[in-house]
Amino acid sequence: NYIIINVYFPCAGTADRQLICDDLLAEIDSLWQQFEMYETIIAGDFNTSLDSSDVVAQAINNFLTKRKLVRADGLFLTAKAPTYVNEALKRSSTTDYVVTTAPDSLLDFTIVDDIINFSDHRPIMASSTVVNLMAIRLKI
Repeated sequence: NYIIINVYFPCAGTADRQLICDDLLAEIDSLWQQFEMYETIIAGDFNTSLDSSDVVAQAINNFLTKRKLVRADGLFLTAKAPTYVNEALKRSSTTDYVVTTAPDSLLDFTIVDDIINFSDHRPIMASSTVVNLMAIRLKI
């Protein structure tokens, strides 16, 4: 009785980024209305820090509030760590998230800091009473 949605929001600098993000949120909302009887998990690369004042972050946070979605990184505070790390540019931020309407079903949320990761994004992993999710971005 779950709907699982994987997202990839456009990154900063993308032409019409705000419009694309608004369209993506509208598409998710439309899908949601068809399946609102199900619990929901949304996971992926939001390409913004949801703790920032960025307009895209504000739009996403408004959507999360409206749909009563809870961030996994807020439930498991030991998992607070950057998910994007670029050592060459000396930059890091949290841009990858798992959010859910059923926070009580989450058993664990982890940001995997593995030496054998060839991406500038660290994999995120969430376990729930229903399903185990692992998001890995492969960079070739």
